[in-house]
Amino acid sequence: MKICLVSDTHWNYAYWTNHATRTLLGLTDYERIEFAVETINTENPDLVLVNGDIFEGTFTQTVWGNVKNILDGFNAPYYVSKGNHDCINYSDWKNIFNMEVTYGEDDIYHFEYMGYAFICLDVYQTPNGGNWGEVVIDESELGTILDSYSESEGIFVFSHWISTVSTRNLIANTPNAKMIFFGHSHLKAFEIEGYGVPIYTDQHFAGPYDGTQRTYDKNKPWAYRVVDINSEGVISTHMVEVIHYPSRFLPDRVVVSRENK
Repeated sequence: MKICLVSDTHWNYAYWTNHATRTLLGLTDYERIEFAVETINTENPDLVLVNGDIFEGTFTQTVWGNVKNILDGFNAPYYVSKGNHDCINYSDWKNIFNMEVTYGEDDIYHFEYMGYAFICLDVYQTPNGGNWGEVVIDESELGTILDSYSESEGIFVFSHWISTVSTRNLIANTPNAKMIFFGHSHLKAFEIEGYGVPIYTDQHFAGPYDGTQRTYDKNKPWAYRVVDINSEGVISTHMVEVIHYPSRFLPDRVVVSRENK
């Protein structure tokens, strides 16, 4: 099985950082997300996880629907988590994406795919404008859900970000847990150490933006993650950086890799 993860697409970045409404490469935000979908489709994944901050701010459901229509271009089933910049009512969020999953009582959903369990923690739910606040997950409920998948081939957890150490440890100490995936940081992909299972924090697929000059920041190239599970259950993962220059894209498979069984 092959899983692809992409996070932090931040629709509205181009408009926010470049008043000509395009990135330096000449892409609108719609075109940039289309490019992400098209690029990931070349991997022929079995499953795609879109790990939060799809948007940058508050928009109408029509605009959300337009972006959802682009994501529908994935050639595999896809599932989304909610980030701190996805400023939309949670019930509207669920209605727009209409995912066939089992929802818990505390902004947790889960599903099985090809024998593996996937659990999403939607931790950003405070109904205010701007960056929404992180809520604390009910660890009793989460523990029950984790236990319910003890006979699965393995458990993967994805969330835009979980800052609560006890929640991280609860997942990491689950015998059948394989990996935890975060977005949020926008930095070069890295592994958060000190837990019983690998926790990967991925790069964004947004920009170019360095916060001051509105130019491409070479320390933050667009990227997505690939997770491969072979027939023997061995899991490996790597990042694919899509480095952009003024006139072209150059794909580059980089050194972040790991095997886990």
